[in-house]
Amino acid sequence: MPTLELTHASSNWFLAGLSYVGFCMLWLAAFVTALGRTARSQREAAAGGLLGGVAFSLACMIVGLGLLANIEGVAGTEIPMLFLAGEISPVLAAGISVMILIGIYTTAIPLLWTVSSRFFEDRTPGFRYSTLVLAGAGILIGLNLPFSQMVNIVYVINGYVGVLLLVMMLVSTGRRIWSRRREESAAAV
Repeated sequence: MPTLELTHASSNWFLAGLSYVGFCMLWLAAFVTALGRTARSQREAAAGGLLGGVAFSLACMIVGLGLLANIEGVAGTEIPMLFLAGEISPVLAAGISVMILIGIYTTAIPLLWTVSSRFFEDRTPGFRYSTLVLAGAGILIGLNLPFSQMVNIVYVINGYVGVLLLVMMLVSTGRRIWSRRREESAAAV
């Protein structure tokens, strides 16, 4: 591996791992919060969170091990998982390509809507123009920046913002617990 030119998310493994945790926090926080509201009980929400976290971690480890086992083949490729799928079967690679395009679309559209809706009311001319300008900027960036570099920049920035969000959530939860305990102590006296 030391002889291969690999794209790195950070200068060391700890910061790269922290960035990935933050990325997952940032992108999944709203979804998981909305999903948690549909749970019938706190126990069900906790069990779902635990099982989902374990399943997600196992999937990440399988993908990571698959990439490491084929590091010489995937080094320097823009989409390593697509390369691996192509090694297995061209039909599988075609299916993965469609999945990637759908994934990009279903990620980009809600994010684009979220940004535009922060500045303009939905379905107004300002909303439409801002959406077109942002989409155009995204297309220009996407056409001029290699996919792996773009993903590396976006994921790392999102990761560190997500770490900040995680710290703020932990501080807020800690304050709430501390406040509740002080109130209980004061009531007991």
